[in-house]
Amino acid sequence: MKRTVLALPIALALAACVDADPQELGVAEGAVKTSNGDPCPMLGCSNNSAFLGPTEFHELSEVSTDANHEGFHLRGMIKNNVSWNVDVTGTVLIGYRWTIVGGLLLYQQLAGSNLVNAELIVDNDDGRSYRIRIMSATTQQQFWQAPLTTVNTYELKWRQMAPVTSDYVPVCKNPPTASSRTARCRR
Repeated sequence: MKRTVLALPIALALAACVDADPQELGVAEGAVKTSNGDPCPMLGCSNNSAFLGPTEFHELSEVSTDANHEGFHLRGMIKNNVSWNVDVTGTVLIGYRWTIVGGLLLYQQLAGSNLVNAELIVDNDDGRSYRIRIMSATTQQQFWQAPLTTVNTYELKWRQMAPVTSDYVPVCKNPPTASSRTARCRR
């Protein structure tokens, strides 16, 4: 099975970084274009991208040697000082590892709410390192496009590690408030 691209706006940050409806922003639906110039809804392909530091990005590869267009490499995940490999299938993120206990090879997995407080380790080609902390996880978010199914979503915050910054900030530049009924970035 080949699953090499981790699409953060959909697979990881859907709940954290979804744009407002075009009508709320006074923008016509057809005014937003995909990278090839086709019209699309703002909710699906506009400014709902993830940010690390000043850099907007759209995906990370699960393969640590593969950098994305912005030079980011996903190096793995840590929770409670234990290293985990990362796997993303659709909108489901898991951390997994193999350990030897009493001479037996055991498979361990982190998924769903067990991912809370785990941190994705991301390095950039320019020498900066980041930690993306999973603040919450849910399987109850309805996807914005048909078929209207529920998807796994994760609230993500990041902190620069090299050089160290002081606190975690939302991956979405303008995250929704806790009282929001729907997940939308505020402009």
